[in-house]
Amino acid sequence: MERLRDAARLGPHGSIDDSLYTRLVQLLSKVASQHWKAILLGLILGYLVFFLTQSQSRTKSRKGRRGTPTALLVGPQDGGKTSLFVNLVQGEHPQTHTSIQVSDTTFALCSSGACRQIRLVDVPGHPRLADEIKKHLEDVSAAIFVVDIVGLVRNSAQVAELLPSLLTLLASTASQRPHGDPIQLLILSHKTDLLIRPSPPAGIRPVIPESTRTTALERLKTILTREMDRLKSARGTQSGKIEGMSRVPSSTTSFWSRLFGGSNVAVSSEGLENEDAEGLIWGGKGPFSWNDVEGVEVKWGCTALGGAKSSSTAAEMKMAKEESDEEKGPDGLDDLRDFLLLEM
Repeated sequence: MERLRDAARLGPHGSIDDSLYTRLVQLLSKVASQHWKAILLGLILGYLVFFLTQSQSRTKSRKGRRGTPTALLVGPQDGGKTSLFVNLVQGEHPQTHTSIQVSDTTFALCSSGACRQIRLVDVPGHPRLADEIKKHLEDVSAAIFVVDIVGLVRNSAQVAELLPSLLTLLASTASQRPHGDPIQLLILSHKTDLLIRPSPPAGIRPVIPESTRTTALERLKTILTREMDRLKSARGTQSGKIEGMSRVPSSTTSFWSRLFGGSNVAVSSEGLENEDAEGLIWGGKGPFSWNDVEGVEVKWGCTALGGAKSSSTAAEMKMAKEESDEEKGPDGLDDLRDFLLLEM
């Protein structure tokens, strides 16, 4: 560069030729300017291609779930999951028994003239079927944890011990999704009609009085929060881990793999450290808080189907439903229906 400049500045007799020097400097500046412009243009085009690819992928993923969202019915045995499933899908309230098979269907859920296709998966609460939840995590939009509000008083510890593994599975799944959408969890006080006095007639979905609704939700939140706080304290003071935690899948996906759309790999954490997966739900020091659960939005609701009345004729059921529709107050499935239609 120095030689070019010297050559430009010296004429045939060693004198400075300013005109030649100026032309050479202008030429070199032009070439350098075009070179940097090409580099800058390449960077801009590369960024745009990356941004559009990621946006298309995220939009497709979101539209896929929003088009036919998947909701899981989970919870302890005898909570009433199968009754809710049959009532939502078929509009019936038959006598049911403890289920040992997964039920999976897509149906149209309608309310106030609006309808939406919902995929609903009923996962039985039998311990041997606990791993069935993992098979549906990839597409899950929401989970409904169904609790028998009357039986919760005597079975609070057993019910609450199912929550850490469920919450960790949902939180871990949400953390692996590149778009970062949280998974919705509805903790449902079911069989709330058993708290109504006087007892409503069998065969129809009863209206839940506001006082009964308040009582049920307070009982549900208080008991489960107390039990989760107990589990958190036990986890902090003991070296062992809460039952079921050792099988929670943990992501091995790096930050750059997520950023550039790499595949997410879930592996069993047996033999591996799982503190990160567990840490997604317990938060920092202090009492347990539902707001500390990362990637999961927890909501609360009540449902009531009323007692089954197998001897009712179709005409009697229709008349009872019309009488129920005339009553003021929410329907026994309003909380669940609104959650499925509006929150997923």
